[in-house]
Amino acid sequence: MKKNCLPFFGTKLYRVLLCGLLLSSFAACKKDPDNSINADSPPTVFEKGAAVGAPITKSIGPAGGTLATTDNRITVTVPPGTVTAATQFSLQPVKSTLPLNGDTICYQLQPSNVKFAKPVSIQFKYSDLDVDGSHPELLVVAYQDEAGYWFGKESTVLDSIHKTLTVTTTHFSTWGVYRSFTLMADHTSLNEGEKAQVGIRKVTSAKDIPETDQASDYIMFPLIGIEDYKKTSNVSGWKLHGLGTMAANGDNVSVTLTAPNKLTRSSTSTVEVTLSNLFDKKDPTRPGKTGKMILLKDIKLIAGKFDMYVGGLKVNLKDVAISGNNQSFYIAGETEDGSFQFTMGGVGVGSYPYGDVGATGKAFGYYEYNDDDLNFLSSNNICKADGGVEKVASAGAVNITRWGNVGELVTGTLEATLMRPDRKKPIPCRVLEELKVKAEFSMKRTQ
Repeated sequence: MKKNCLPFFGTKLYRVLLCGLLLSSFAACKKDPDNSINADSPPTVFEKGAAVGAPITKSIGPAGGTLATTDNRITVTVPPGTVTAATQFSLQPVKSTLPLNGDTICYQLQPSNVKFAKPVSIQFKYSDLDVDGSHPELLVVAYQDEAGYWFGKESTVLDSIHKTLTVTTTHFSTWGVYRSFTLMADHTSLNEGEKAQVGIRKVTSAKDIPETDQASDYIMFPLIGIEDYKKTSNVSGWKLHGLGTMAANGDNVSVTLTAPNKLTRSSTSTVEVTLSNLFDKKDPTRPGKTGKMILLKDIKLIAGKFDMYVGGLKVNLKDVAISGNNQSFYIAGETEDGSFQFTMGGVGVGSYPYGDVGATGKAFGYYEYNDDDLNFLSSNNICKADGGVEKVASAGAVNITRWGNVGELVTGTLEATLMRPDRKKPIPCRVLEELKVKAEFSMKRTQ
């Protein structure tokens, strides 16, 4: 089993390959000197995330015990002798305010007003979402204190076999996982002829302070925020894999990717850059100038055009496709914040107003944020005064003005007011909030 203290780079990578002499185990990690310790800047006070869903609770006594989410995303292990009497422990999912948090959820742990007699273990099980374009070595556990400061814990232990990150603590607060360096684009998908700016970003931190829960050779990093990486001497090897053209912006730390004016099919292009000399040469456990990381950023190139607005704002698409058969067709895709699908009961040119799923001549759509609790639908039940239930559908429609064969263009628009149902009720018959979605498209059918 591989366990090691994690190196600290800086943010959300979309794909990272660690190259060089990264050792599989570090007895005691030292802070990367290129991670912008800014002794002159104070740490940032971040907002505290709002609760998402219901807490998970359990009474644990002197014999100890464990508390975990149903998906084992986070597991808290309380050793015997930690508390002297039965104590209520809880895990409350909250919206993340942690910079470059791969997931969108952190966890507020209770009780927060207790100093435990023994260190309690907090273990995160990381997922594909956490390491999408990144690497387990770059994942760091952090906590937010009562004042709103986030602290990265150098003592994070990685088990890459079981895909876990573990820390110990004698106090509870809000906990989450973040990443370090990132190759970031202002657009994750491009229509024909469009441009994307791609650059390197990182998380910065204030002056290190010793960890109160660990030995003195471990430190914590009070986080400041995210900024552009500007150390040009450490940047080299910009490359483009796939279609389009790429041009340096003159600063060697960012480039412009331009999609072809015409695409025969949708595809993915990848921007690559190499970062060097990220480790302290005085640290014998680090590769110094020989150490390199290759960052790769995928950008979807869309054959045709698909402009989508959610809540009045244009969204960046990670993927989108139009497909169908003899009885129905689908418009489905993924944005940076969630996913969507509109299903039409029929094929061909025409207007498809919203109704039941699969109903002939009708459309049904949804937009689901990455937060599991935020799911918006094109129809919902409404409770009536007489105790009955009435099904209502969104205004608007999916309008198809051109319907091509596979490989040919499908053009049209869609507009909907999606509804978020109250799923805490036995029959969801109350709308908690609405979400306006619209799109204009001219894309080639994939099926």
